[in-house]
Order: sequence, then C-alpha cells, then structure tokens
Amino acid sequence: MAEHIAYAKKLLDLDTPTYAIALQLQHRFGICRSSAWRDVKLANEERGKEGIHANAQPYELRDTLVRVLFQSVLDAAADGDTNTLPRLSKEIRELLKMGGPGAGRHPEDGMPDQDSTLSQIEMMYRRSMP
Repeated sequence: MAEHIAYAKKLLDLDTPTYAIALQLQHRFGICRSSAWRDVKLANEERGKEGIHANAQPYELRDTLVRVLFQSVLDAAADGDTNTLPRLSKEIRELLKMGGPGAGRHPEDGMPDQDSTLSQIEMMYRRSMP
C-alpha cells in the first residue's frame, strides 16, 4: 500500500486529476476501485500534512501532459538519450500551440513564452551531445 500512496503522491504533484490517478492505481497495481480511491485520499492527506495542498482550480489536461513530457525531457537529458530529446521537444511545442493559458501558469497570465521553453530544451539537448 505504501507503494500505491507514493505513486499517487507523484501524480498529485503533477496536478493529475484524482479520477485519473485512481484509474492508474487500478491498472498499475491491480487493486479494486474502492482501494484506489482510498489510496488517493490517503496520498492527498499525507501531502496536506507535509504542507502541500491541491490547487483550487485543476489544470487543463494539456498542462499535465506538458509537465509529464518535461520530466521525460529531463530524464532523457540526464541519461544522454539524444535520440529522444527532439521528439519530446516537438511534442511539447505542439501541446503549447493549443492556445489558452500556458503550462503551469494562471489563466490570467496569458500565453507563455514558447521561445524560452524551447530554448531551454534545446540547451539541454546540446549539452547532452558528445
């Protein structure tokens, strides 16, 4: 059960909707629906005790996907996987073109600076090149 809660906390940190976390727990660990929802609740309570609270407004699915992809970019850069970085940066660029508020930004902040995000990814790519 501790593994379920740790996994749920990781997904909560990415602002993943609770229903998606419960479904992931059911699929990944083969647990029943009620156990999955119990584990999501416990993970959220533990985060609250640690001083981490859920956002008042859930982020859009696109924002969650960008955060997940960015974590993959960091993993690929750290592992020196130069084949994966261009594909991931293209996927992030396509998601950012969808319009609306930017990844992890408040809706009233407007569009993100896409050039800055892409230049950060390109810099990591160049650093990982031998």
